[in-house]
Amino acid sequence: MGWTNRRTRDTIAKFLHAIPPVSEPSDRLQVLYEDASMLVVNKPAGVGVTPEHRWRGGSVLNWVIGGRGGRRTPAPAPEPRPCHRLDLNTSGALVFAKTPEAASALMSQFESRRVRKAYAALCTAPPGESLRRVCGPGESGQAARTSLVVVADSAAGGEAGSAGAAGGECLLLARPEQGRTHQVRLHCAAAGSPILGDALYGGGEGRGPLQRHGLHALALTLVSPATGAPLEVVAPLADDMRRAALEAGLRMRSAGAGRAGACSDAERAALQTALE
Repeated sequence: MGWTNRRTRDTIAKFLHAIPPVSEPSDRLQVLYEDASMLVVNKPAGVGVTPEHRWRGGSVLNWVIGGRGGRRTPAPAPEPRPCHRLDLNTSGALVFAKTPEAASALMSQFESRRVRKAYAALCTAPPGESLRRVCGPGESGQAARTSLVVVADSAAGGEAGSAGAAGGECLLLARPEQGRTHQVRLHCAAAGSPILGDALYGGGEGRGPLQRHGLHALALTLVSPATGAPLEVVAPLADDMRRAALEAGLRMRSAGAGRAGACSDAERAALQTALE
């Protein structure tokens, strides 16, 4: 009986997977980069990467299939595949592969840690050290490391990553070396700098324009399978985080050139624009 039930479940699973996802054009999807192999979009907070079930819509995948904000993909085309994940309430840069070959190449880059990732985190307080590397487990219990740098605060008098950050809220640039579940959220909390609105890890409830945890996937640096060339894709800061940072009076610190984990020029330009 157990074998029969397992076989039935497998058959149903195969049938459900064969159902094509819903095509759902949306003007909410912002395309950051596109070539023959891949697509990078700016995921809004509150929208899942994939639907709960393949016959349902409402996810970024459905939007991509629906035409990437109105630009329809010529048929027939392989189903786009997300190459990594972002939490439901995390906004920012999200990569989709257009072909199975591109998916294999891109996911290999993520798995082998060749993708350089940067997150902007709006935190309730600066870390105990303004520039630090946090080593500790992610939610899965596996070892993980994240570099945290203060890039904006209400004082904005020193270099990014320098000591002497003012008390109160700040904007951190977080560079996770792995991709563990909730890694950046856990490590910000472990550094004494929980993310604003992240009640699970000590950041309290959302406030004002920010009614979710203040975490944004700011940038990805990776190699395009189509061109073989490295590229940096930066996602403009989500509007709710931008408004919350401005309400807190945050201003960019000076560049702090040469410091480990410091902003790239493109990352810094995106944050500077958001906080002007």
